[in-house]
Amino acid sequence: MKKYSWWQLNLLSKSIQVYNLVGAIFKVTGIALALFALFGCSARSQALRIATNQASVALLAELYSGQTKKLVDLVQLPEQINSTELYQDTDLVLASGIYYQQSIDKLDDIASIFAEIENFESDWYTFSRIDSAKKTPLIIVSFNLPLLVSNLPSGSQDFLDGFTIDLDSLREKSKGYLSERRGALNKMGFSPLYKGEFLSLVGKYFGTELQGARNGFPEWNNQALSKTLDYMLQWTSQTKGGAQAEKAFLDKFAYTPTLSLAKTGRFTWAYLKSNEFFGLSTNAQKGLYPYWPLYNNNLQILDNAVYAGISLQSSKKNQARDFLLWMLNPKNQDRYLSELIKRGFDSFGFLGGFSSNKTITEKHLPTFYPSLKGTIPPSNLMRAPLIGGLLWEDFKREVFEPWIQDQILSGKSKVGNLRDEINRWYLMNGLEP
Repeated sequence: MKKYSWWQLNLLSKSIQVYNLVGAIFKVTGIALALFALFGCSARSQALRIATNQASVALLAELYSGQTKKLVDLVQLPEQINSTELYQDTDLVLASGIYYQQSIDKLDDIASIFAEIENFESDWYTFSRIDSAKKTPLIIVSFNLPLLVSNLPSGSQDFLDGFTIDLDSLREKSKGYLSERRGALNKMGFSPLYKGEFLSLVGKYFGTELQGARNGFPEWNNQALSKTLDYMLQWTSQTKGGAQAEKAFLDKFAYTPTLSLAKTGRFTWAYLKSNEFFGLSTNAQKGLYPYWPLYNNNLQILDNAVYAGISLQSSKKNQARDFLLWMLNPKNQDRYLSELIKRGFDSFGFLGGFSSNKTITEKHLPTFYPSLKGTIPPSNLMRAPLIGGLLWEDFKREVFEPWIQDQILSGKSKVGNLRDEINRWYLMNGLEP
């Protein structure tokens, strides 16, 4: 698969311009220059401006422009959207990382659009419609799921039922795959310490949803957080030497690719995002089998979901609605997938993940990605992430995940000192807790 930068993706596009965050031209294709010269500034000013942090939107914009003969400009956003200024002079937002409530407040109500989407109630995942503050500012258009990959085929162990694994069973059965050599761990069933994102995932399963107050300190459920820590401490205590022995093992193989750890049996199960596995070639997946990690029959959708919304201040709301309806049309999503595969883009599925349209995800995606056949989990298991958090991605990566890992390594469960860590992080980043 080819990996394209924003610059290269734009070269492949026929009638779009890409702008950086302050609106300067990032790169203009030769064809776009020709269009600009032909139609002049007034025509370019009529272009629909889409704010996005997804490089593959360039392909979507190209297909739309080619079909409708309408111009599209892309405004490149950062990975996390934590400022309302990023929406200035844009019409449509098509991005992940929308957690900042004040940014969400700058989006229009798109509730009426759902009535125009054919068979929305039956053909779309129910979690795709996002309501906030008595309006519907967003729709999830693409999402990913947590995934465990293993060299154990489905049914090779009595607790592997189909393509799902309950965390309790995983914790219990992974003990049977512990192996030592010269007094140190040599193989493991699974380590929850392997990736910080897995710790966040378990926290969410227990109800530890960290919410960013509109103007203030993050909030969370202390009881749920305490249960999360206790669960993890019990998990790592079943290893001889406990969490410290697991960390030594992980440090030893820190630079070994995840898939290699699973294929060689260093890990019986290894954690990945769904797009990180299903977007690989068949040869790279060979010998590995996917399993969805459940808890209480819930499968948490990951935080990198891609949302779409219309800017409240846009002067082209009708154009934005037209693009949104065009993008949500299954026929256009199918065409996008065909072009994505044909051109060899390094991006999985629809805009980097599963489509919120059930037909596309359950019937069409497996034709492009054969390893998905028979493995897509039922929609009733899926649970959407909460939105409206304050600086969530930065906070999760820099504070919460390292903090919970430190608690496990220390063998203690001190929920209260999380607040001290957050205070310190706020001050280091020039923020007021």
